[in-house]
Amino acid sequence: MKIKGLLFLLFLQISILGFSTENDTLRAPKNVIILSESIKESGIYYTMIDLQNNELVIVYYFFHNVTGGMKLQTVQRTGIIIDIERQTGINVKITKEEDK
Repeated sequence: MKIKGLLFLLFLQISILGFSTENDTLRAPKNVIILSESIKESGIYYTMIDLQNNELVIVYYFFHNVTGGMKLQTVQRTGIIIDIERQTGINVKITKEEDK
């Protein structure tokens, strides 16, 4: 009986810890090139290139009915690396704040 109680408490503690930790993958990249935008009734999907590591990323923001704004829901890092200089269909001009 004591073993079952201890196992239950251990399971409960591990479960609470798992749900309370912040998910680090739910951060949208800051320096991006947006390739496409798809608007649905529930939210907006962005397909973008993360310029920090040249990775293709898909981001989903859902429309928050209570506040009337949008909230980040999903960040999917595809693992596809894109060399921007070799892409012929993308015209990219990267400017820095100092150049303006």
